[in-house]
Formats: sequence, C-alpha cells, structure tokens
Amino acid sequence: MRAFWMRYLVFACISYCGGINTVVAQGVLQFTGVDAPRNAPAAISFKDENPRGGVVQGTVEVLPAIFNSDITFYVLYWATADGQALPDVPAIAYMSNRDGSSDRTSDCRFEADQFKCLLGATAIPSGATHLLARSGSQGGEKAEGALFPIFDYGVPITLAPQFTFDDEDNTPGIITGSLRFTEPKPSEIADVTHWELFWGDAFGNRLLNLGSIAQIPVEANIPGIWEPTIVHKLQLRLSIPASAETLVLVSGNAQGVMNRGTFSPIQDLGRAMQKPQGLIFLGRDRDEDGGELAGDIKIIPPADTLNITHYALFWGSSPNHRLPEGWIDTLPVTTKDDLGYRFELNTLIPSEATHILAYAQNHPQWASGVMRDQTIGLASLPASWEVIDVGAPPELSNSAVNASSLPSPNLKITPINSTDTTGYAVYWGIGPQLKYPGRAALAVADVDTTNIPSVISIKLPKNLTRPLEATHFLVKSRERRCGKPSAKTENQAGNKQDSACESTPYEFSIDVESTKAAVQEIPSKVSSSTISYQPVFPTRHHVALGWGLPSLYPTLLYQYRKEASWACWLQWTQFSNGTFLGRRLTASSETLNRLEITRQMLVAGHRRFPFEIGTLWEGFYWGGGGGLSEWHLDFRGTEFEVTSSAENPFEASSQKRTFKHYSAGLVLMGEAGVQFRYSDWQLDFGFQVGFGFPLQPPDFEQIPEQSSQRKTVEQKWTEAQNFSQLFLAFGRSFSW
Repeated sequence: MRAFWMRYLVFACISYCGGINTVVAQGVLQFTGVDAPRNAPAAISFKDENPRGGVVQGTVEVLPAIFNSDITFYVLYWATADGQALPDVPAIAYMSNRDGSSDRTSDCRFEADQFKCLLGATAIPSGATHLLARSGSQGGEKAEGALFPIFDYGVPITLAPQFTFDDEDNTPGIITGSLRFTEPKPSEIADVTHWELFWGDAFGNRLLNLGSIAQIPVEANIPGIWEPTIVHKLQLRLSIPASAETLVLVSGNAQGVMNRGTFSPIQDLGRAMQKPQGLIFLGRDRDEDGGELAGDIKIIPPADTLNITHYALFWGSSPNHRLPEGWIDTLPVTTKDDLGYRFELNTLIPSEATHILAYAQNHPQWASGVMRDQTIGLASLPASWEVIDVGAPPELSNSAVNASSLPSPNLKITPINSTDTTGYAVYWGIGPQLKYPGRAALAVADVDTTNIPSVISIKLPKNLTRPLEATHFLVKSRERRCGKPSAKTENQAGNKQDSACESTPYEFSIDVESTKAAVQEIPSKVSSSTISYQPVFPTRHHVALGWGLPSLYPTLLYQYRKEASWACWLQWTQFSNGTFLGRRLTASSETLNRLEITRQMLVAGHRRFPFEIGTLWEGFYWGGGGGLSEWHLDFRGTEFEVTSSAENPFEASSQKRTFKHYSAGLVLMGEAGVQFRYSDWQLDFGFQVGFGFPLQPPDFEQIPEQSSQRKTVEQKWTEAQNFSQLFLAFGRSFSW
C-alpha cells in the first residue's frame, strides 16, 4: 500500500509539472491534447475471484488523477496489451468525476478516494488481456489511460518455459519442425495440464484470430515418464501468416490458457543465411580413450557470406539438432577462406552427441567478453560432421536386435563376440537416429565376457511408459574401462571404485558407449499396459460423511489421492456403546444400574489401489494407519448390604455408587474396501480392523461386585478397545 501511494504522488508531480501525463502500465509520457483531459487515471487494479477459466469476477479499483479539474468522467474498457480498447466491445462502466456517482451503471461507487466497480461473473472478450481506465470530458476521452493485466483465476498462473524452434522446411514462408524446451519440475507446475502454441506479434502478444497451432501435454502430470527436456514435433507444414512475427507458448488447463507466455522469433529456413558448405575433421581422433575427442576441425564457408559475422560450433544429436547445452565455441569471421578449431586431448564427448555442427551466425551478443546467448542470430541449418570416436566400443548391427516378440517385456540381442564388450543399454529413439533427449537408459544388460551367450534377453521395466515422440529402440554397446572420477559424463555411467583398476593410476571404472546405435522400430502392436502412454491423473481431494455399521457410528473421511496407485486418508469416528441393566435384587428396588462408554478416534493412513480405474470403478484398496483415541466411562450402580436382626432375620439395604473415568490412548488400524465414483460424487464401502491401547486403565475396585456389576464393566471396557467396523461413506470429490 505504501508503494502504491508513493507511485500515486509521483504521477501527481509529473502531471502537475509541465502539463504532461503518464501511462501507468507502459511508462510512456505524452503531451496533452487541447480538448481531451490532460491527465489519465493514476492507477487501476483488479483481482479475479471466479475459479472458472475465461470468466472474471471481482472489484475493479480505479484511482483518479489528482489534478482533475478538466475531467468530467472516467470510463472502463476491455483492452489489449498495447493499451488499445477492444473495438466493437461495449465499455464496462462509466463513472462521474463530479459527485463520485456512476452515470450508466449502478455497480460503481466512490469511496476512500477511489472508484470501486463491482464486476459480476463476466466472460473475458476475445483478445482482451488488460483492463483500461480512461479519463474524459466534453471534448472527448484521453487516448492513453491506466492499464492493468487480467490474471484469470481459473487458468494457470505459471509462465510457460523459454523454448526454441528449428524450422526444417526450406520452402520460403513455410515452417515445420521441432519445439524444444525444458519443462519445470512437477511441483512448480501443479496448475498446468498442457502447453499451447500460438502465432504472435513482434512483442509476443498472441494473435487470437489465427487460433491455436498445437497442444503439448505436460509430462510432469504423467506418472513415471517426466523428464525435463521436451521435444515436440509439429506434424503440419504451416504457412506463416503475414501478421505473425513470433511463436508464443502459453500454459493451460481445462479452464483455459494464460493470457501471456514466452515467445521466440520465427526463423524461416527458406529465408535464412546460407549454411557453411562443409565441416571437415582433419585426420582421425587422436584421443584413444573412448568418450573423448582430440583433433582439428575445419569450417568451409558458404559461397554467399552476406550477413555472416561469426560461426558457432555445437555438439549435436543428429545432423540438424544441436544439444541444448552443447555450445562449444563461437569463431569470428576472418579474412581467411576457412576457419579452424582444435579439440584438445581429453575433450569429453557429451552422452547425447553424435555430430559436431557449425552454424553461420549474425552479430551474437557479447558482454565483458562473454556471450549472453550463444543461439542468437544463428542460421537455421548447420553443416555437420559425424563424430568418429576411435576409442568407442564397436556398435551392434540393426539385425542383432529383435523387437518382434514385444509387447512381452524382453528385447532380444545377438551380442558382439568380443571380450571387451561388457554390456548393452537400450534407449528411446525419435526416428532412427535421434536418441530421446535427457532420458536415461530404459534397461541395461551386463555380459559375462568369460562365457558370452548366443542371445541376450534385456528385460524392460514393468509398465514402461512410451513417450509420444518415441518411434524406435536404440541399443548401444558398452565397455567398462578404468578412468578418472572427474571424467564422469552422462554416457560414462558407473564411475565406481573397481578392484580391476587398482593397478592403474585411476582406481575407478566407467562405462563407455558406442557412438552409433542399433535401431529397431517399435512394433505397432505395442499398445498394451506393458508399454503405453499413461493418461494424466489429476490430484483428487475427497470429503465424505459416513456411518459405521451396525450401530451407525458417525464418520468423517478425507482422502488425498495424487496418483492412481495410492492415496492418503484422514478419518474421525465417534463410537458409543449402549447401556446395560443390573438385576433387581428385591421387589421394591426401582433403581437400575447403568453403564455408558463413549469413545472416538482420529486416524491417518495410506491406501494402495492395485487395479486400474474404470468408468465407475475407482478401485479396490487396502492399507493401514494409526492415530489417537479417547474413552469416557460413566457408571451408575447400586451396592447392596444384607443384615439380620431378631425382628427381621433378612434385611437388605442399598447405596448408590457412581464411577467416572477418562483415558487417552493410541489406535492401530488395518482396512480394505472398494470405491465407486460418478462425476464428482464418490461412494466408499470398507471394513476396518482396529485396536485401541488406553494409556490409563480404570480402577475396577471402585465398582460393586454384586450382581456381576464389576465383571460386566470390565467386559464392556475390553470390548470398547475394539475399533473394528464396517463403514459406508458418501461424499464429494474435487480435482485440480
């Protein structure tokens, strides 16, 4: 609030000195006109309170200009990010500056020195990203105003990650290719179910009239397959609209998409700089160690070097795809016909790298001798050289891998007849050449080099999830060698102390993989649960009211289910045992003995759901837990005394006895049951076996023994420690 009023005073001073006004959201100063008011509203704010996406509701607060003698009214509009009111969309409200009243709507009022307009549940018009407040007079409205971005409460508030797009179509005006970005951690994007791609203007504003280009599911919400690097291949050849200058990526969910996102300039391959004519590695790799490279590489420039100021070298995962962290160096253009770069001894080859790429580049950004972004100004296509690592293990042939037996969990390999090959690793492949970025091996098989089998069966993980883009299996051979601990890279798995290396200077072993991989297309029949795309499971919060059977004990249940296979639960139950009657000892006795034991428990636990969810079937579950319990015992009885005298040989007297006891304790619970769900309503039916452990047992010596009173109380107290019950609960589920 303090910062808000400080900003208000600054606007007032600017408005007063020199007769100029400021646009709040854009910080643009402009000279006033003759007829329209000199000053715009000082500020505007709004908080959406409606959970539905695409619908806003709440109070819009407009802070008037301090110097407003020439202002007769204020008007509120839907607007775009550049401060323009939407055409053909009526104004939201008009507010009189003279008496604070609203001229055209009863939903605005003036209080606490500002206008407050109540906005009912209203659909956001197409193209609206901001609210705009303008000042006006008889001479018209001031063109500039105060802007405030619309933050839709129902849609995600998480900004989409930065991304890159590589065009693979050399036709001018046409793009198709792969979108690459690093997806945030699942905990950071809990409100996002997908990413959506749009055309945008030069400032990254979505061109809504052109519609959406593509939707990409969030892998963070797909159990078991999340990896940070996402590659999405556009399936269509897209004509670039005349008004489009950028691609815009926004976050979305079932309610809609965020009204702002990240953007990247469109790089049309057909209109880009020419790529180098070639990339030549002089001689052979001089580093005999696998996974390392040494030697000189030469860049042959294109015939037309117009606009080329530098050449950038990258590690690549294919002839046209550079690794996100694969920058090697940037070389300025010289007067030489060609440029060279030297890889020193022990240069590590990244695990995903199969090529070295050379891009033409125009004016990369440098600051203090360090490049801010090595990808700025790159040509769309590079020259490439396939890495030949002389120390790498020999690669398998494609015919050595058999995937025809799938969807059984085994992949069969005919191994290389070499005592140096110590194992094989299986990866997902995007096409026959590109290893799926950022993913570890699906499975690894070690080989006994003293007795090499004729066939090796690699067992794939149970319920393996297949990424959308994966089309092939890639199998690489491995050799275990002695190496430096500091030489560990992603493809040199292990790096563990090895007795076989103790006689060497290293004492550590690493697994070096072959540069090339054997390739097998994933069979089309692989669509079962063995290898399948798992749907998104939304987090569910279930609240229910139930009854314990057979005595209808009240029960409150809360269940938190984040994944299909497990859930956590919290339960409160109130138990009440009935009364029992003591025997009448005499015909005149009207007093009845009475015992009441009430107890309650608060327990939490964990449930497992071993079967898949159906249309109505939420699943069978089993689990257990524990918690706290308490007991209240209230006894009212009668103690009898028999006496004799000369007048009356058998005389009985009675005296009332009361006994109350309280004890806290612990309870342990095991359970099994089933759940059914229709829409947002859920039914639970289960059986719970529970036992309580009071911390302070009663003193039964205070209860009379006559008529089995003490014995009965002891029996009932023992029964009250049994918390087993059948229960039925019905309630509402909420998913987000």
